[in-house]
Amino acid sequence: MKNLALLFILSVVSYSCIAQRIVLSNSATIDPPKGMTKIPSKNISNTLGQKFAMTKYMSKAIKEHGDEIYTVDNMVIVVTSGRITREPGFLRRYKLALDETADFSSGYTSKIEMIAGKQVYTRQVIAESFNLYRFTAINSGEDTLVNGFIQFNESDRKRARVVLIDLIRGLKFNR
Repeated sequence: MKNLALLFILSVVSYSCIAQRIVLSNSATIDPPKGMTKIPSKNISNTLGQKFAMTKYMSKAIKEHGDEIYTVDNMVIVVTSGRITREPGFLRRYKLALDETADFSSGYTSKIEMIAGKQVYTRQVIAESFNLYRFTAINSGEDTLVNGFIQFNESDRKRARVVLIDLIRGLKFNR
């Protein structure tokens, strides 16, 4: 009887852990960082308008990805995934293209780095007095991308970097 009760409790605990995984697409899922919550579509404008500034990035994200917007602490996170035609060296070429058009006076920096064994192109930019970490991760087959950004205040810079790393650590490519 004790074994049956223990088995039931372990099943419930493991199910609740699985339930927190976010499905980004058929090709990618993510275990969200602690405290990350989804903003319901019907509350997005209201919630973001009250707690966060509506930057042009945020307005565009709401329009294009309204059901993929999350918050953690005082930050807003948008994360999406999609398939691309396999293109070896994609991140390097993508970085070169974006760096050519970047406004370096806005605090723009970019790099391709390995985070938790995944190749990630990260950009940092200041836009409308808010900081953004934009990120693009690609799977080893170079045919699935995960894109997103974290909008944060300057005072949350270190925490935003931790959240970015936690997002990438929780990222699982299914291909």
